[in-house]
Amino acid sequence: MRSACNTILYILLISVAATCISNKAVCSDKELPQFPKAIGENDWDTFPDAASKVLLSSSVDELNDLEASDDISAQLFARWEKLCRRHGNSRDLIGSVVGGSTFSGFVQGRLHCVLPDWWGRSFSDRLNLETEAGAAKLARIGWQRTGRFFHPLDTTVEKVGHQLFVQMKGMTVPLDLSEVNPAAGIFTLAVAKEGPKCFVAVAGTWAFPYSIFCFDIDSKKLVWRQEVWCSSLAGASGISGIHLAGISVSDGVVASYGATCDATYIEGFEIATGSPRFRFSTAYFDRTDP
Repeated sequence: MRSACNTILYILLISVAATCISNKAVCSDKELPQFPKAIGENDWDTFPDAASKVLLSSSVDELNDLEASDDISAQLFARWEKLCRRHGNSRDLIGSVVGGSTFSGFVQGRLHCVLPDWWGRSFSDRLNLETEAGAAKLARIGWQRTGRFFHPLDTTVEKVGHQLFVQMKGMTVPLDLSEVNPAAGIFTLAVAKEGPKCFVAVAGTWAFPYSIFCFDIDSKKLVWRQEVWCSSLAGASGISGIHLAGISVSDGVVASYGATCDATYIEGFEIATGSPRFRFSTAYFDRTDP
């Protein structure tokens, strides 16, 4: 009798184990929502709608899966969408302290980079961008203004004809201003150095796409140039304000980040080739609560 009971118990245990393994296999084969790639087949015109469609139709579990995926763009957007659902729509979240402290820390942790205080604050009080133009206020966040150019305190700029000479840490990089957006009345320059390369981003006042350049320091030759999308709602507020921008370099990626009246954003590119690695902006789509 005991032998028969043991046999039945053994069969039951085998059956339960098989069911668990089967369920695990089903879960592991679960398809992730197809988040659009921020490179290749998508561009500044098509990415916002594609991203919005995936995010707004995803459940919390699916957002968790996106956040755990290998796609950095998907990770950042999924975390932002979860915050939006938890604290109200994105416009309300931007006006809260939670937006800056929680999301900025998440971004820095995922990208293994250090971002300035003003980038985190741009989620909460928008930096008071319309009133930050005074020299004293700019200096407090590490910036200064020379003519039509906002630039970091540790850099100097000199415009000679169509050439702009950007000086930083003993090096000078010549930049042809005809290569940047001529419609921008005021420019923001961001500069960073990594090994033999120097990176310069030139953003206009409005939240339009702008260029980031990679130069070889010794030869001063252009290595690559890429476009920072910044925002799909460029100028939507009707306010020009200030466009602050910066550059961070870590783990083989150069990230261009910034804040305008319409968006807070960060986008990454391969140091060697300039190929896009990820893109994120709070204004890539105008979400509504699901």
